[in-house]
Amino acid sequence: MGLNLYFDGNTKPGIGYSGFMMFFGIYYLLKPLIIVLTQKAWFKNFDLDYEIQPEKIIINSGKSKSELDYSDLQNVLRRKTYFALKTTSKQGIYLPIKLLETTEIDILEKLNKN
Repeated sequence: MGLNLYFDGNTKPGIGYSGFMMFFGIYYLLKPLIIVLTQKAWFKNFDLDYEIQPEKIIINSGKSKSELDYSDLQNVLRRKTYFALKTTSKQGIYLPIKLLETTEIDILEKLNKN
């Protein structure tokens, strides 16, 4: 439609609008490719240092330190490559299994069964 307006347009606003339509059309043609190429950037994580203890999880991030008691957890789900923890305040924490020690995995699996 933009090309048709550009070549067959009789007025300057019509020709200007055709350029906008061509740009918009090219954007929507390339939008799936743009999403695939930028999707990893949407899910960048913070560098967290966490320690899983039998009674709580200690999370260190820069200068701050947080403690998460297991009674505050609503769900603990084990997936193929990570554990997903959901708190009662609707926050989600994802812990990659490859970075966990076997004792930490055992603790989280016990929470998963409860």
